[in-house]
Amino acid sequence: MKIRTFGRNEQTVVHVSGDLVGAAVDEFSRELDTAGQSQCRGLLVDLTEVGFIESTAIGALAYASVLLKKAQKGLVILAQAGVKELFVTCNLDKTIKIVCTEELVSPTHLLTPEGAVK
Repeated sequence: MKIRTFGRNEQTVVHVSGDLVGAAVDEFSRELDTAGQSQCRGLLVDLTEVGFIESTAIGALAYASVLLKKAQKGLVILAQAGVKELFVTCNLDKTIKIVCTEELVSPTHLLTPEGAVK
């Protein structure tokens, strides 16, 4: 698994490639924490190159969502259809904006403290 974090407009992007399993989840969780503490107005987690995500990584995203909302920052997850379905099954789509294509992610999604869910 590889993680690359960078700024884009007023958001921080965390791009992950590979499977989110085992020790990789700890690194992913630390990266989410660091990115969430940045001066960004929102966080985009790009999981389009992730084929499998285990439950602890889903928990890390749910926890990051709570922290970001407290900081009045938004969270958007960009994922391929199979991973998005997993989030929908876990009902995370009720609290986190989850999209399949980057074209659907506009800066206004990230500027709402409600985590971009309307």
